Amino acid sequence: MSKEKTVLEKDEIEHFKSIMMKLDSMRKESRHCDLKINVEGKVLHVHKDVLCASSNYFDAMFSHETLEKLEGIVTMKDVEFTAFQKCIDFIYTGKLSISFDQCFAVLLCASVMQLDKVCDEVDRFLEYCLNGQNIFQIHAIAEKFSLTFLEKSCEKFAIDNIVAVSKLDEFNLMDIGFLIRLISTNATSEDIKLACALQWVNADLDNRLVHLEKLLECLNALDITPGYCRLLMKEEQLCRISNNLVKFLFMTPDTERSTSSGPLEIPSLLNNVPSSIILIDTIALSVNTYFPSNGKCFCVENYESCMNDAYFACCATKNTLYVITTQKEVVYLDLDSFYSWSDLPCTIHQHGQYLQCDIVDDHIYVGGQNFLERLNLVKTKLGRRLILEEKYAINRDLCDIKIAWFWLAVNMRASALPT
Repeated sequence: MSKEKTVLEKDEIEHFKSIMMKLDSMRKESRHCDLKINVEGKVLHVHKDVLCASSNYFDAMFSHETLEKLEGIVTMKDVEFTAFQKCIDFIYTGKLSISFDQCFAVLLCASVMQLDKVCDEVDRFLEYCLNGQNIFQIHAIAEKFSLTFLEKSCEKFAIDNIVAVSKLDEFNLMDIGFLIRLISTNATSEDIKLACALQWVNADLDNRLVHLEKLLECLNALDITPGYCRLLMKEEQLCRISNNLVKFLFMTPDTERSTSSGPLEIPSLLNNVPSSIILIDTIALSVNTYFPSNGKCFCVENYESCMNDAYFACCATKNTLYVITTQKEVVYLDLDSFYSWSDLPCTIHQHGQYLQCDIVDDHIYVGGQNFLERLNLVKTKLGRRLILEEKYAINRDLCDIKIAWFWLAVNMRASALPT
């Protein structure tokens, strides 16, 4: 009995299929059609009952004594003829043949006609077409027609390919909500996400600077590598006009920042390899100079005594290495003469175990948990600068000091700049 039922079901499907094929043939020959559709001045002949059975839009239209019902003519506005024809073809055949360029127009027409199955087919087709060149175009379509699944697919693609996507012109035009969703995930490094946020702000600085603080809240400052922090302090224009960015880079909780561990391979980390690099070995308690050209490393000086029992941060000019400890001590070493260590005035505050420092315009900026201080290397006076003071700003024109490349590394580890 069950076998007989299966056969009847197959026959039933074939029966309905043959009827729709016959109706489609009649439509194309304008036979027995009782409704005319006017689109962009062109007329399609269709069967009213077929449209009502397939489209809630037409079903509602002909359920009342409307002008269209009385005259048997419907004028469709704000839709393209080709797109409407595609929707009619789908109603009669269940097949949809479209190109990428036709998707928006077909979705618009299908939305008006309330053809959910057509919208689903276009949704799947757009996801299939998704690539690094059309992601923003498809995302805009998904937002326009509330295609939630497609919108999420676009955002996942952008997150997985954020470096390539950030190079598109449309990246700088995206709305802040999309950007926040991109940089709020853990799919890529904090360095790259910060670079994307700064790129977006710089693309329209006058209008977007107010959003910088909100974007920084989406990032984890502890995962920004020290090397990238120093690069930003030297080259990023926002560091001279945004106290929020400087605070984000320098004033962090008393927790260790991310570092990259592994063999020291200088050529793979830099585009322009420096002539020498300062290495501080916390095991051998020595300061060394490494020469990438020949791979040799020479001991310059032993640890300063204040470095033995304290955490410290380092920064360097072309000729001088500076060390700031958690015990507020500041010492320096002349790299040309290799004389012994010399003292400078102590910092005003203790900045926590993982303090940071950098040099801009003959000043050492020291940051930590609560304060940002600066030491004037010319006058050797330490001046406190609260990060929220409006007068605090780093002038971009004063950032021409040639800061020596160096890595402060525990057990000879190095922090790489983001690619």
